[in-house]
Amino acid sequence: MLGKKIDERLDAELRKYPEIYSAYWSKYAVTIPRKIAEISGLEWKETSVTCYLVGRHRSFSDPLSITTYEKEGPFLDILIHELLHRLVYQNRMGLPRFWNWLKQKHPEASHLTLNHVPVFAVQNALYIDVFGENGAELQRIKSEGSTKDDYSLAWEIVDKEGHVEIIEMMKNRQSEQV
Repeated sequence: MLGKKIDERLDAELRKYPEIYSAYWSKYAVTIPRKIAEISGLEWKETSVTCYLVGRHRSFSDPLSITTYEKEGPFLDILIHELLHRLVYQNRMGLPRFWNWLKQKHPEASHLTLNHVPVFAVQNALYIDVFGENGAELQRIKSEGSTKDDYSLAWEIVDKEGHVEIIEMMKNRQSEQV
């Protein structure tokens, strides 16, 4: 590790999370990946994924690395978000018509914004399905993109176009090249 010692206090702190999160995730571990695939119309290309907990570092999808949180809710939100990125990426070769449609519809949007549109659309539909339309979980994920950045612009597109419409366009604009 580049000659640096591991901070043993941080190491001990991180070691508590796998047990906490495993118990919480076990309630959703089968249902959520199945529902994500059903909602999106995309197919998982892997049967399991190793998830790394990275403390206060940034979360990302490959390798699946999730920031630790004191509460399970934000952990679940980020895990689902990054799993959705993985699923979309795994199916990228079958989605060029969808990406072209999205780029033509929103030419001013950045690459980061456009990458989050299908993620947020499916996440929105998933949360309505699992937690209900008025659930605190849905409000929590939408409030994360509350500033004027690429994430909030992606939410604006999802709200404007409608998550159902975006998902249908994603399903209908998949090429036969999968």
